[in-house]
Amino acid sequence: MVTPKWLENNVQPIHISDVTYYLEKCLEVDETRNEYLEIGGPEVLSYSNLLKRVGKLAKDREPFMIEVPVLTPKLSSYWMRLVTDVNYNLARSLVDSIKQDMVVKDHKMDK
Repeated sequence: MVTPKWLENNVQPIHISDVTYYLEKCLEVDETRNEYLEIGGPEVLSYSNLLKRVGKLAKDREPFMIEVPVLTPKLSSYWMRLVTDVNYNLARSLVDSIKQDMVVKDHKMDK
């Protein structure tokens, strides 16, 4: 798998059941209305490590990754479209989100 350099940015994955828990709780509390709230799982890891874990779970092996410094978001989106069934617009949105760390900075939801 050809990967961009920014795949080393950090992410804080969260299980979908935890997301639904937070959403349900927010509906019960008026103070969360019209608020921007950050949620994340307990662990911070790089996108590449996340891909390796998913690969091990899905195929019982880590994907082979080659980092290339010149892979632009547009090329990355085309690559994702080529190797998955994700349409280009969704691939582009996903790639654009990877270009920065996605880690909880505001911990008011931890309370």
